[in-house]
Amino acid sequence: MLISRQARYSGLIDSLAFSEDELATGMASCGTWVAVNAKASALPAQLAAAKSAGVQRVFIHLCSDDPEDASLDAAGLESALSTCGMTYTLLRTGKLTEKGSGAGIKLGEVEQPVCDDVPKEDIFRFITEALTIPDANGRSFSLCPSTDDSQLKEMRFAGCSRREEVEALLKGQITEQAAKEEVAAADALTAEEVATSKAEEEASREDELKMLLERAKIRGIENQKRMKEEEDAKKVLREERAMYFKTSEPEDKKDGDEDGEGGGGSEETPPPPEEPKKPDDDDGLALA
Repeated sequence: MLISRQARYSGLIDSLAFSEDELATGMASCGTWVAVNAKASALPAQLAAAKSAGVQRVFIHLCSDDPEDASLDAAGLESALSTCGMTYTLLRTGKLTEKGSGAGIKLGEVEQPVCDDVPKEDIFRFITEALTIPDANGRSFSLCPSTDDSQLKEMRFAGCSRREEVEALLKGQITEQAAKEEVAAADALTAEEVATSKAEEEASREDELKMLLERAKIRGIENQKRMKEEEDAKKVLREERAMYFKTSEPEDKKDGDEDGEGGGGSEETPPPPEEPKKPDDDDGLALA
């Protein structure tokens, strides 16, 4: 599923391995194990097999499609993962659907009630990116639809990549505004101190988000500048070629008329200017 959805665009297609053997045999010599739509009851034995096979990174995805999800012992599963001796991430979602993608999503506590349906495309993209983002290591959380997609839209409008979106979600920089207001209204224990602390934390998150947006903007300006320079260079080359072909043939005919023998004695016309060659790629591979 990951290959058909996200592995090709992310570069994982060259790193994933497939096997129809027993799990422990298939895991041999593998460094990372991704379990999509995993069964919680089977995980203890699977984790033991993964550790025995030398796996170092596990990413577990639980879905509300599994009947066991309703009675999930999240605390017990987190404890098993934290003591398994491998770097882990536990992700819990609602039912995966084919409909829609790119809408608002939010991170929540893994213990919270099962959330609404989520687009399969968005979840697979999140898993593919989070596999290699340190902020996902040693964490358990849910990923649910959000009614507030304003921050994601702002990042996309600024040219941020999907990986930067996942990083912002994991760092808590993208939150649901309505949810923040409910939490603020319910928490009235130490009003002034809590308000100050939240304001400082929010300001810090906003600063980081602004930095991401500014970086994306600068990248866009640099790309436009580079494209313009390339186009200008091509334009100059086209003009030089046009001048060459405009002047070379008439000169040949003129020389031929003067010699009376069809061009004897004329000087050889220099070849047209060539486009600058790009450096060869020694191994022929594109870096992801």
